[in-house]
Amino acid sequence: MKTRRVFKKKRLMSRAYCKKTPCKRMGFTQKASCRPYKNCYTRRR
Repeated sequence: MKTRRVFKKKRLMSRAYCKKTPCKRMGFTQKASCRPYKNCYTRRR
């Protein structure tokens, strides 16, 4: 069972939004806000 982490600062985007939105459709701020939930910064080869 995974535990959810609690962050000190509130995130702009919700966890549900981050999970359902593909990285290609996100802008810089959205990617940064979703970083703890989803890694959109990996390079694809």
